[in-house]
Amino acid sequence: MAVDGTCMDVADEAVNARHFGYPAASRGQSAFPQARVLGLVECGTHAVVAAAIAPYGRSEVAMAAELLPPS
Repeated sequence: MAVDGTCMDVADEAVNARHFGYPAASRGQSAFPQARVLGLVECGTHAVVAAAIAPYGRSEVAMAAELLPPS
């Protein structure tokens, strides 16, 4: 099992901008709001076992704490 994250552009709509936010860029902010996606993936089959989507500003570490069961 592996935990991996990525960021994805979402439609440049006001509701998405308010919820997800824009990442910083060298000239202000990026063109599109971005969602942070974190997945728990089985390494052999690449099956996604669990996933979470959050605003861009949310860290993968915080998301992983909520995604993974307590040990």
